[in-house]
Amino acid sequence: MATAAAAADPVFGSFTLEAAQSTGSERCAVMALEDLGGGKFRLTGMRVNADGHLTRQDGVFAFDGGDHSDGAGGTAAFTRIDAQRYVVVTKGTVHATAMRTLTDDGAMMTEIADGTDDGDAFHASRVYTRGTGRCAP
Repeated sequence: MATAAAAADPVFGSFTLEAAQSTGSERCAVMALEDLGGGKFRLTGMRVNADGHLTRQDGVFAFDGGDHSDGAGGTAAFTRIDAQRYVVVTKGTVHATAMRTLTDDGAMMTEIADGTDDGDAFHASRVYTRGTGRCAP
């Protein structure tokens, strides 16, 4: 029964950035969150900035608010707010706090992020759609 409940959790799955609807510096991005059970999940992702800089992410996390290695030389801490929202705090080259909110049907996710990237302050609003997309460097 727990597996059926976890499978229905809207935060898990694949998401692709809709760059035209977003204000971040990425020209493309994809991420996947896979439920590993036991309160843990794997996040894999790739972002390509407008200047062509590629960042990959691969780590095992929990919605416990604790710092976990993000696989890219930094850490990320995830805190669940409710079924549709969670906060991510990253520390590394990018120091940021982002609120991710899923639509009621889980088809889209909006991320509002504030922080610094290599010392430069930023504010970004990113829109993702559910489904496997492509992102080429």
